[in-house]
Amino acid sequence: MPTTREEFENGLFLNSAGFLIQTYIYEFIDTAENYMDFVNAVHELLIDQVVEKENPGQTKKKGKKGRIFDELFLAKEALSENIKYIESFCNLVKATNEDARFPFYNSSQLPQFTRIPQCKEDKSGFVQDRSLYYSNCVESALLGLFCCMAYNPETGKYETDHMGKEISDELKKFFEDYPKPTETTDFEMHKRWSTVVACLENDKIDYVCNKNELLSGVVNIFLTISEITGQKKDILKLVEYIENACMDGKLDTIQEFYIMNEIESIIRSLSQNKNVEVECDQMVLGQRSNDKADLLAEIKITYTFNNAKNGISLEVENGHTTLALLLLSRGDSAHLERVYEEVRNTYASMDSYIGYITNQYIVAELNALKTKSYILLVDLMNSIDTMLSTKSTNIHKIFLLGKLSSTDFKTYIIERFIVFTIDFELGPTNPAILFTANILGSVPLNDATTRYNMMRYFPVHAKWQKYYPKLGFKPYEHLSKKEINCINMASLNFYNTLLSWPASTTTKAICNYLKATMHTSSEMHYLLIYFIASKPAFDHLAPARIANNLVKIQSTLEETKSPNEEKNINFVYILWFIHMCRTGRDFPPKFIKTVYSFILFDHMLDVNGFKTLEISDEEFKKCVSFLLENKTLFCSKNDRRSIENYDTLVLYFRTENDEGLYGNIVEI
Repeated sequence: MPTTREEFENGLFLNSAGFLIQTYIYEFIDTAENYMDFVNAVHELLIDQVVEKENPGQTKKKGKKGRIFDELFLAKEALSENIKYIESFCNLVKATNEDARFPFYNSSQLPQFTRIPQCKEDKSGFVQDRSLYYSNCVESALLGLFCCMAYNPETGKYETDHMGKEISDELKKFFEDYPKPTETTDFEMHKRWSTVVACLENDKIDYVCNKNELLSGVVNIFLTISEITGQKKDILKLVEYIENACMDGKLDTIQEFYIMNEIESIIRSLSQNKNVEVECDQMVLGQRSNDKADLLAEIKITYTFNNAKNGISLEVENGHTTLALLLLSRGDSAHLERVYEEVRNTYASMDSYIGYITNQYIVAELNALKTKSYILLVDLMNSIDTMLSTKSTNIHKIFLLGKLSSTDFKTYIIERFIVFTIDFELGPTNPAILFTANILGSVPLNDATTRYNMMRYFPVHAKWQKYYPKLGFKPYEHLSKKEINCINMASLNFYNTLLSWPASTTTKAICNYLKATMHTSSEMHYLLIYFIASKPAFDHLAPARIANNLVKIQSTLEETKSPNEEKNINFVYILWFIHMCRTGRDFPPKFIKTVYSFILFDHMLDVNGFKTLEISDEEFKKCVSFLLENKTLFCSKNDRRSIENYDTLVLYFRTENDEGLYGNIVEI
């Protein structure tokens, strides 16, 4: 472990055997009783195996083994000098518990969906076949909701008595075994929760397989709530109302308001804290992933206690449900801030690993209290960018920034790794590759939404198959047509992201993507061509009026085009020429000649097709004027073919009202 602050701050200790061992100790020894047993066992082992017997001839200096023992254990008479550290942290724990107005203090404490085994239908255990493991996104969202409804902010504990006598035995037992909020939702807790929501007897509840893995949909979720709470009357009334709206195929504002009020009433009746409000956004009639009609919406649930507002949202989509923490006012935290500062001051003089890690933790918590969440997220992302952009081999330092529990944050790390490694190749043992491979292994890639978010930028990188062999792709084997086509669902966001990268990186990404989609997805290949031809892409790819990036893309377009695709490719070249003419900037002659040379004069498109892109006659006239002004760049008297091409393009852009202008420019 680090012995100086510099060693701590460089983060190298995070990738060491010692830290791994310590992590396992903290993971599995999670109670005071277990910790005391562990310390006693280590003490006994050292007494028996390590500490040397007193050597009469060694009076001034202890042996090495004796010094190790002294470093690990504190003499009783020295305890009074160190009790202040223990007391200050105990005071912090007490203050934190007293300040807990909500079961989730930050997003890292929310249940994060993962892969879990199927629960047997008789609930006698779990199916051991790992191929049947599933991603429990809907179940995790329900767990987060029930934690909120069961939470008593007065006591800081979970209660279920207020939910009535009809709640299931599994629900009651779950909160008896987990009576208060936990730092994280571990694998065992996920499994235990699945016994609450899986294998329910109501046949109207839709599961993916063997009454496991709930399908996403508002009706399906509330049918599940009804079954495990026994609160059937009001919920079934809501379900029937939504089902009727689905059959009618319409949903007006009055209906949306009614549904929102009913959801609020149901959640209030099941909540220990009755001061709760519900807001529903993006409410639409849709389908579950089995094509059964259902309601999709984002349900925002806000609890108020002691003037502090806290809440969660359930974003119910087709095939996926996301649980998120709402960014609300948490009330006065001045007292808690003072306690944190007291702990920091107490540990400030401790020049050891415990002192360093405590200070790191306190600073992070104070920032969370004082700073808005989105600012913290931006700072975190900037730190990630700095580490990756400098090709740092010490990527494990990321762990000093905080927990990596959020799937969104993990997605960002993967995206930035892709961006910063597009232009160069890393060795197979590079720490950044191993680190990001572990991130991919820590998320449920069998979940379609997670897989899309994590892998959507893979096609822009030429070496991802080599970097992540455990994904099962051969070198140069690309994502499936279905997976690549999924990117079309968010194509605008995808293209905007490409434009946010440096021009050289965007160019490399486009070339890689064209190669990845040339045989896999003609649809995405075609859509990307439209993006490449756009004005924002042209401006971004030609900074300082240099055509190098355009040349690279043109070469790749020619390499990856399919038979009879010349007109589609020429669409790009002609639009690039139009953008150059309409911009009005002074382009260097070399740039002008390069863009002009791309045009395939034997494969001209119907000019009216450009008018559908809102390119006006005035802009066509600008093209004609541009051709006139730069005529000597495009053709010469000794090259008849160049003259014919020039005339072809002039005729192409000529409109009914510019014949006089045209008559002045066709002569050599």
